[in-house]
Amino acid sequence: MTLKDKLHQAIDALPAQYLSQALDLLRSLQHPPIQSTAASFLAHLQTLEPWSGDDLPECAEAVAHSRIEAQFDYRLDPFE
Repeated sequence: MTLKDKLHQAIDALPAQYLSQALDLLRSLQHPPIQSTAASFLAHLQTLEPWSGDDLPECAEAVAHSRIEAQFDYRLDPFE
């Protein structure tokens, strides 16, 4: 039995609720993950248009009002 035959058998035995996840996994294996770096992020930022809206103060105010104080749990095992 070939590996492809084994894959077909595994797919046939898979419950229907997991078929879309299996398809997503197989499709993700066809494309290598994109390695994101700071340099690639900065290069991407260079391709964006400058701010041209007139709602910057409203956006800044919305961000300021949505902030909350960060809470950190410094225990070694937070699940204890």
